[in-house]
Amino acid sequence: MTDIINYTLTNQGKSSRVLEFIRGNSNYFHVIGKSTSWTDDTKPPTPSPELRDILEPILYKRVTIIRPARIVQCPDNDDILCNGNWFRTYRLEDILIDNRYFEVFPTHVYLQTIIRSNEYTANNFRVTGIVTNLTVKTGIPSNRQLYLPSEVSSPGLLQWVSYSTPIPRVTGKSHKLEFFLEL
Repeated sequence: MTDIINYTLTNQGKSSRVLEFIRGNSNYFHVIGKSTSWTDDTKPPTPSPELRDILEPILYKRVTIIRPARIVQCPDNDDILCNGNWFRTYRLEDILIDNRYFEVFPTHVYLQTIIRSNEYTANNFRVTGIVTNLTVKTGIPSNRQLYLPSEVSSPGLLQWVSYSTPIPRVTGKSHKLEFFLEL
């Protein structure tokens, strides 16, 4: 006879992974890449989960906002719509009780960066991603907000990637990159 084992990952367990991800690394970067065309620029390919690096990196910019988040059914004015779901973001100090227990159980990590048109020269980009543990070359200050690929010795760990149709560079325009990572 086969034993039957039922299990579940608790809300506390899911939320603690979010907390560990946020506290475990302050070295988060958005990366944009791929200035050259896809085979069919109207139908970008689906990225492989086996990817380790961004195609043709253009720049790496330090994430400016990182917060715990969760999907909500009744959004308010501050919530963010992403891929058909409404997300609410939180400051850690607002959801932790005694720095140990969660008042709200986040399931995602929200990361945001603003990329300005004067920060890169490519006419467009087609790949966006999140990397951790980026390492810069010897002699390059490690506390800068932005790095060119020529200043990076190791792009770190690719955590998330998306492929898209061309996103044009328009002088004076900024792109707000927002990602929700489910942990």
